[in-house]
Amino acid sequence: MTIELRPVTDDNFSEWRKTVRHGFGEHVHPDDIVRLRNERVELDRLVAAVDTQSNRIIGTGGADSYWLTVPGGEPVPMAGVAYMTTSVTHRRQGAFSNMMTYIHDAARERGDVISGLWASQSHLYGRFDYGLSINSYDWEIDPSFGEFSHFPAANANNADIKVSFIGADEAEVVLPGIYERMHRQTTGSVNRTSGRWRYQLFDEERVRQGASPLFFAVCEEAGEQTGYVSYRMRRQGDSDMGTLEVVEQVSATEVAHAAIWRFLLDFDLVGKITAINRPSDDSLWWMLSDP
Repeated sequence: MTIELRPVTDDNFSEWRKTVRHGFGEHVHPDDIVRLRNERVELDRLVAAVDTQSNRIIGTGGADSYWLTVPGGEPVPMAGVAYMTTSVTHRRQGAFSNMMTYIHDAARERGDVISGLWASQSHLYGRFDYGLSINSYDWEIDPSFGEFSHFPAANANNADIKVSFIGADEAEVVLPGIYERMHRQTTGSVNRTSGRWRYQLFDEERVRQGASPLFFAVCEEAGEQTGYVSYRMRRQGDSDMGTLEVVEQVSATEVAHAAIWRFLLDFDLVGKITAINRPSDDSLWWMLSDP
């Protein structure tokens, strides 16, 4: 049996994507295969490891193109390594290492100056010279402990600070500009293309995992939009103390950050707030009077 690296094309993309999700223990909806192809991936950055005897894809990998914000200068091109899987039937036969070498070689040829990834199993990547660059936290907050000890503005009720709901159509227009402002000033953040935004905001029932459709709210300071949050609600009935699930919270100023979290912590009939991938230096820790 021989394993051969092959390019990913429109002819084998569906098999490649199914193999990616199988590696994470999931099936994939056919429409989501099309959505990924049209809005996120670059075919020339993907690779498939193929068992030449069966002619089946048994390993997957690739990279997304990003611009990474670094201290003291313009963003730099980064290869965002992703989609890394090897079938349990073909482990320890060199497929993973060969795909990583292929991806790194291609990144250098494209002019990427850094390679990064979000590791599901971080111990796999040290041998390729990857190391920890940032910590993040998954939060579970009881709103009854949501009192602030301070607010980074003269008056938390200042008329120049306003958080308002917006609809999904408006969110598609408003959110990218706020995110880009945050990206430009935040070391370690990456850009989003228009396709990536469509992928991010996709909200059909099959991706909600039993929760509500997305809600959106935006913070304005003196008429300027400086922060946003997207979230879902999960509850059994109108009287149930539900869970508010923060999908993404982005702010370009500390005032917007505080105002949006004040907004989230003040909901009625919410017994728990969850938020994933929060940065280790998130200032909410220091605003709460009893964290």
